[in-house]
Amino acid sequence: EQSALLRQYAETHSVNLYRIEAHSLKSVLASIGGAELSALAREHEDAAKARDESFINEHYKELADRYDALLDNVENYLRSGGLLESVEKKETPAAEMQPISAQDKHAEAARIRRMIDSFDSDAALEAIDYLLGFSMSEGDREALRLAAERLNDYDYDGASQAIATL
Repeated sequence: EQSALLRQYAETHSVNLYRIEAHSLKSVLASIGGAELSALAREHEDAAKARDESFINEHYKELADRYDALLDNVENYLRSGGLLESVEKKETPAAEMQPISAQDKHAEAARIRRMIDSFDSDAALEAIDYLLGFSMSEGDREALRLAAERLNDYDYDGASQAIATL
């Protein structure tokens, strides 16, 4: 979750990583119409570029909290309209899963990245669910879960990066 990373990087004085997350957050917010919050994220990105840790330390919680509130509002709206399932899906036990070849896994990962690059999160999430139906390493499963989390947080760059590790 981006807000957790913002908090972590601010609290550990990881200014370069904070700048990257603020930049990503700025882009995500701009893509969903959150102009005011995107402008705030830009201020944080600029502060990190200037290595202004005083500004970051004083204001990072506001940015993270406002982003969390926005995500909560979007989630509540989607749930109320029946557009988001509230029940977690159960994964098939590993013993019942069929293996997937490395070639097929890489081809599917490339297809998912194209979906992410086109901001088609619904199709990308379906394709991730499809891949999770196959037997694979726990590292690959974790990368797919992280990509899905990032997509649900509207972090397309983070989702693409997670898929790139497959």
